[in-house]
Amino acid sequence: MPLCYRKVGTLEGDEDNYASLIQLFQASDEETQALGTQDAEDLTILPTSENWLEDIVCLLHNQWPQVIPKSTATTTGEGGAYREKIVQTIDQRNHGLPCSYLMILGKRDDEKEDQASHHLQQVIGHGRLTECFESAGGNAAAASYILIDSKFRGQGWGRKLMSLLEEEARRLGYHYVYLWTTTEIPFYQKIGYVPCQRVSLKRECLKSLKTDQVQSLETMIVRKSQKCANKSSIKSTSFNETILLTPSSNADDADSSSTADDVWLRKRLVEEVGSVVVDIDTRIEELREFIQTIPPNAKQPSWILNAKICWFYHLCQVPWQAQIGPSCGLAALRMVREYFLRKRNPTQTNSDTGGDHAQQFPSLLKEARDRTFTEDGEVFNIHHLQTLAEDVCGMKCELWFTQTLTVREVSRVLIQEEGLFILAYDSNPRTRLPAQLLGHGAHYGIIVGILVAASTKNTRAETAPSTNIAPGGAASSQQDDNDDLPVVLLENISLVDYENNIPVDRTWLLVQHSLSRTLSMASWTELMESNQQLVSVDERKFGHKAAAGLDLKNHILVCKMMRNN
Repeated sequence: MPLCYRKVGTLEGDEDNYASLIQLFQASDEETQALGTQDAEDLTILPTSENWLEDIVCLLHNQWPQVIPKSTATTTGEGGAYREKIVQTIDQRNHGLPCSYLMILGKRDDEKEDQASHHLQQVIGHGRLTECFESAGGNAAAASYILIDSKFRGQGWGRKLMSLLEEEARRLGYHYVYLWTTTEIPFYQKIGYVPCQRVSLKRECLKSLKTDQVQSLETMIVRKSQKCANKSSIKSTSFNETILLTPSSNADDADSSSTADDVWLRKRLVEEVGSVVVDIDTRIEELREFIQTIPPNAKQPSWILNAKICWFYHLCQVPWQAQIGPSCGLAALRMVREYFLRKRNPTQTNSDTGGDHAQQFPSLLKEARDRTFTEDGEVFNIHHLQTLAEDVCGMKCELWFTQTLTVREVSRVLIQEEGLFILAYDSNPRTRLPAQLLGHGAHYGIIVGILVAASTKNTRAETAPSTNIAPGGAASSQQDDNDDLPVVLLENISLVDYENNIPVDRTWLLVQHSLSRTLSMASWTELMESNQQLVSVDERKFGHKAAAGLDLKNHILVCKMMRNN
């Protein structure tokens, strides 16, 4: 069966410096006939005079003779097995990773079909990209078997090959590239790679799922975890979220045969992704499901058993954005900034996804790096986050103490002043609820709303229509069964005017964070206590410098509308 190739990237230059990154495919006779049509217009038959496959296998074997046995196009066994990794079927060409890429030097003159013209091109390099699992947020790819022909080394082709591979990873939607090495550390550091912990290959069971399906699965798992955990916190001094990569007999794991002597490095490809506005109906459904997880048992205070409990809430519709890497604080600032911009200019809002608002401001990551606040997005000092919020995002901000914070104050800022809060707390890696890990799970969240359970005699519930529950509207104050729990929208009922101080044991804070678009609903006490025990960071992941600059506990950042200047 003939071989085909697809060009996925090029480096423009003269005849001696023109290079392209290509994929090889095996085509059946039927598929060969379709080449050039709309279904396969990106593929070109490889001339029989070209020996690209044999050339690259020979180069790989010379570099790693113990790992890559020498083979030819007809070889079977171990060498043939790796040959099958280099060559994909046409059906796989839109399936993403894993995939091997060849770097081809020279241009092919399509108007000349003589053999001499074809041999103006030659294989000079190779790289393989594989999906991997990165726990800090964002999609990640691992680069392995990076190789430049010894005859072309020292001429800048290694840098060019990595540039093409990074651009391909970015095109495929990946935010980081990881790799490991023992001898080429200075080279990779010169082109932007920094030391990091090991990561694992991405789990196979998630590869076939689309983004929205993964989000739905994640939401289901979070809700199940909340029920099982019964809102308990993990009380541990540390938690290792990173899964070590270990060699195995799996075909794809063979790409990742890292040893204990290898140094792992990574490079960020993307600073941020677009935001999404979660509709209010979805949010109200989340509230209803959360209320149903509160079990009426002996552990609950007596008020929870009251048949006439109204659940009042106020919720700000803040655009959601996923973090990339350890940048939860910067992601929180972007979400708050866009919320204020949309409040100021509602007519300029762009459908569901974040528009060009971010283009009005300097890069938050660059500004944080220039001020030595961060290396890769992590911010362990709340004062640094305040500086970025004020100087870069143009917000009006204040720092308050969590020990003296009251429910009434939070309600006043959220409802009357249309402000938001950013708070650091330890995040349970399973439920995303507040935990007590002494700072080893430190994570920033935005308080976007409040949920209060109140007896009808102490509220203005009689002003709300007595109707069945409806997303985005008012509901009955009578709690007949768990399937029709009342949630009353706080449009005309202000918690600020509550007769007495709102008790904290009846208050939940609605927290939006950048690891899941589903809200985390945390009790007041759990969230504040989690913040007040942030006394350390995981130095294995972030280093001694981050630990020395830690200042998160006992503070909450109050963010108000953007300044006019």
